[in-house]
Amino acid sequence: MRDVTIGWPDYEQSRQEELGRYAMTFDEPEPAFDSVVELLCHICAVPFGGISIVDQDTVWLKARQGVELCSVARSVSFCTIAIESGHDLFLVPDTAADPRFQTHPLVKDAPHVRYYAATPLVSQAGFAIGTLWVMDTKPNALGQKQLDLLRMVGSHAESLLDARYLSGGLKLYNRSGFLRQVRDRLNGPGHERLAIGCVNIRGLRYLNDVYGYAAGDLAIEEVARHLRLWWDEAAETASGRPVAAHLEGGNFALLVAGAGARNSVSELVDSLRRCSVRLDEQPMQVITTVSLLDCPDDGPVAPALLDRAVLIAREAPNSGICVLHDGAVNSAGDDDGLGADLRAALAGKADGGLLEVNFQPVFDLAMAELTGFETLLRWDHPSLGPLPPERFVQLAEHIGAAYQLDLYAFTSMCQSVAYWTESGLNPPLMSVNIARATLLADSLPSALLSITAEYGIGPDTIELEISAGGLIESRAMIDRVEALRTAGFSIAIDDFGTGLSNLDTLNRLPFDTVKIDRQFVDGVAFNSKTAELCRLMIETALALGVRLVCIGAQAGEDAHWLADNGVRLVQGWHFSEALRDEEAEGLIRQAAPPPAPSANNNVIVLHRWIREHRPHF
Repeated sequence: MRDVTIGWPDYEQSRQEELGRYAMTFDEPEPAFDSVVELLCHICAVPFGGISIVDQDTVWLKARQGVELCSVARSVSFCTIAIESGHDLFLVPDTAADPRFQTHPLVKDAPHVRYYAATPLVSQAGFAIGTLWVMDTKPNALGQKQLDLLRMVGSHAESLLDARYLSGGLKLYNRSGFLRQVRDRLNGPGHERLAIGCVNIRGLRYLNDVYGYAAGDLAIEEVARHLRLWWDEAAETASGRPVAAHLEGGNFALLVAGAGARNSVSELVDSLRRCSVRLDEQPMQVITTVSLLDCPDDGPVAPALLDRAVLIAREAPNSGICVLHDGAVNSAGDDDGLGADLRAALAGKADGGLLEVNFQPVFDLAMAELTGFETLLRWDHPSLGPLPPERFVQLAEHIGAAYQLDLYAFTSMCQSVAYWTESGLNPPLMSVNIARATLLADSLPSALLSITAEYGIGPDTIELEISAGGLIESRAMIDRVEALRTAGFSIAIDDFGTGLSNLDTLNRLPFDTVKIDRQFVDGVAFNSKTAELCRLMIETALALGVRLVCIGAQAGEDAHWLADNGVRLVQGWHFSEALRDEEAEGLIRQAAPPPAPSANNNVIVLHRWIREHRPHF
């Protein structure tokens, strides 16, 4: 939680100004906030909860559970006292015994509230703008563990608010807020036709080098001013309100909707052609390039599409004061040849190099045994050697080969499992990654079932790992995941905690497993902030009764921390790197060591066992 700063002169006026920097309506519900409150009430087993924003005279219930009111007067609100206390946790153990609340309508009348707990929601500037709270009809309702969870969920609620915070003095969304706006519009009831674009300031580095960074800042501020004017004017005429954001440096993002989207952006282009700043008492034209891409039903999701729009605007020829580039950009240079090589490798041609699967073990700390493998694809390029997965996975998405790449990995995994089974082994649960672009293919469920049938493998022995960041952006993706789960595959939310992967994801998706991303695991024993975030995810998964895997356990201290905090399933280099096919087979053949009395001791048992038997795999 952030520190609350209160009490200086004109504090309340400054706090009100801070509220004005949030691009949202406080009395309108949003699914992300509603999901967080619903999840918190479920975990804490309380009937009432909410997110309240404290305005000048009114407290707005941005999200609420078990309460019909959407606002209350600030003068009679529990939340007012909570934020004015300056504490990171405000408790009323028994309202009937507290003179401040004995006569409160919610206490003396139905529903007869006897307990209140809240944590303040603090802006980046340190202002308490609202609270995350729970209430119960029983006194002393929450234990210490639940109160710690309330604080941690409060940190997540602050991150949701941060995504709606207008960037600095530019009064535009930041990148996170922009992507969340895209997601909400894609999932909205109107099924709008959307387009994403980018405005790039050309020659910003030249301005900074020659005239100083103040000149570059002036150019950024002037472009932002034109975007705000366009935003306000377009909102009055367009079928859907446009959105503008400052990404970084000289890059800005655009979101437009409806049949008049391109006309609206053309008006922005006309405006930007008049964009100039005064340097050394002389006017200087600010040169910009604008790109615009449709959001297709079967194409890349928002982050990838935004990255492409930025690339188009940045790399397009500088052919005018402000030019609109509409459409895709082709990969240049080496990526053209590399894309051809990847297609050759997928076709099994020698000139494409070798694509093969490796398997990283997942271990159960409670039982000291192997419980699964994650399938990881490796590419040994004929001239460049082994390439990092992030490079060729992104390349596959760019050249439209993500579907083929995923099916290649899935088929290779099934071949290995079938061979192990025929050899008399009992393979553990196998997991494989499915890209966001692959999920959009209508043929995916039938294709996967056809492959499992060919190799005599039940879909219930396979877990499909899906990145949550892509899923929550499209209802079509969520429907596809539901179809895969109905077909018998289990579903894991991969990279949980990163990007747009938030707690509200847990209420949106059908899933069986949560995999906490390595950035919340690596170094968790030494970093209190990482530990706080990791503990929140662990407690949430345990409360919901889903399978939890922590990936990225690199150090023994981290593995011990995970065991001490109730984590059973771990994956990481402290225990084993990804294994080749024959090495994974050798690991399955080895008898598991006798488990120790505790999961913490099993960290040592498993580590020694792997090191002793590794040469024999």
